[in-house]
Amino acid sequence: ISTSLLDIDISAFRNTFHLNNIFIPHKLKIIPFACFYNSNIIDISGGIGVEYIDDYAFSHTKLLNNFDISNSLLEIGDYCFFNSGLINFNFPPKLRIIGKYSFYSIPNLISINISTPLIKINAYSFADCINLNNISFNSDSKLYTIDEFAFYNDTSLTNITFPDNLYEIKYKAFSFCSFISLIFPNNIKHIGDSSFEYQGFSLKYNSHSSTLTDISLNGTITIGKRAFYNNPSLNSPILPNTLTHIYDQAFRLCRNISIITIPDNTYYLGDGIFKDCINLLEINVGSSVTTLSNFLFDTCSNLSKFTTNGVILSMGNYCFLNVRGIININFASRCMYFGIGCFKGCSYLQNILLNYKLQHIPDNLFYNCGSLRNGGEDGTTFHFTNPDTLEPLIFNNDDINEPDERGSY
Repeated sequence: ISTSLLDIDISAFRNTFHLNNIFIPHKLKIIPFACFYNSNIIDISGGIGVEYIDDYAFSHTKLLNNFDISNSLLEIGDYCFFNSGLINFNFPPKLRIIGKYSFYSIPNLISINISTPLIKINAYSFADCINLNNISFNSDSKLYTIDEFAFYNDTSLTNITFPDNLYEIKYKAFSFCSFISLIFPNNIKHIGDSSFEYQGFSLKYNSHSSTLTDISLNGTITIGKRAFYNNPSLNSPILPNTLTHIYDQAFRLCRNISIITIPDNTYYLGDGIFKDCINLLEINVGSSVTTLSNFLFDTCSNLSKFTTNGVILSMGNYCFLNVRGIININFASRCMYFGIGCFKGCSYLQNILLNYKLQHIPDNLFYNCGSLRNGGEDGTTFHFTNPDTLEPLIFNNDDINEPDERGSY
């Protein structure tokens, strides 16, 4: 190509099957839309003046393995290298934008070095790069956001050091990767929905190989829905004091968790956060939590110790469903609302203190609580407490009147 070339039209080299090597002229600033789409290009070099590579420029270039171009590059468009043959890609030092799906489904890509000015990794940018095993960031990285599905199903990705400036990780950004350990810097405030679910899980074989064991959460404010869902080897995480919200099923099916302390600043617990955490033994809830949500401890069958630094005023549907390890409940003494089947299947539950102002006992509240006692040796029938003094109120059998013919007492 002429060294004086200033412009190339769209799809100029599309479907060229015998052009293998090309030197990009230095005066060319833009590689246009689908320029080399579905070609057999192997080597791209030169192009020190190129600032922008348009959408689909190198899509389906399955033989492309060397791309050495332009330290002046500022932006890469959507689907730019989609399904290409790239092995390594060193981001030019000035690169600040990469488009959606820009490196999607590149099976040979092994390593990437993220440039300093890049603020956002867009949706699906590196998804389905099944052999990608190394991501490095410069120490002064400006990266602020990792968007949805950015590294989805990168099954060889086992290690990452997040840059200090990173603020949020969005929906399914790292789902189905293979991380063993994760450290989140203080500046990461939001861990998105499903962002780290199913670590080490193979969609192809429908099974786990390795799985996430340790996470270090530091300045996190919110943990999204299913954020760490189905990581069965995850050890008990230490939740930071900055945490205010844990959303639905965030740690569901994390079967290795045994002890959890909810910080005092956390005031929102979503549905089913610890559902099916069958080895959860002990939980301490901070002072800001007043509501225990639906299915919160559903099938945490070995949970035997629950303490709170505050006052629980309501419990949702099936909150303690099939929690067989719990024997005594004294944290319900000020609770004014219980959901359906809240303690259903708590077969070893023997004693519970209830608020004497409680106005409604819902369906199946104590269904299959076969060990629940009817009263003490003093002949009492119910044990309630005064929520102000926490002193037990004793109702003798003689104090409970039979209903008259109209059903009134």
